[in-house]
Amino acid sequence: MAVTANQLMERQDGCKRSYPVEESTRIYQGTLVYVNAAGYACDVTANGVNGFAGIAVAEADNTSGADGAIEVEVYTEGDFKLTLTGGAQTEVGMPIYG
Repeated sequence: MAVTANQLMERQDGCKRSYPVEESTRIYQGTLVYVNAAGYACDVTANGVNGFAGIAVAEADNTSGADGAIEVEVYTEGDFKLTLTGGAQTEVGMPIYG
């Protein structure tokens, strides 16, 4: 069948994704974002239980909202300069993983 009209297409950049934010959670711009077992974005690793999603593009304040009331957009690729606590001089410039 031939296409006879414009098609509405949703597109998301390959290096960005959006996730619904967990209730009572505030994610700050430039911080690491994780996805919990319920599928909501949060700001804690929960001892390795939550999967790393990316780095927040902008602040997402869902402190007074229900689960998924807002979304946070995250960078999933790129080079970022981050502050590391507990690191050694030999680790400067080395890759780190969330």
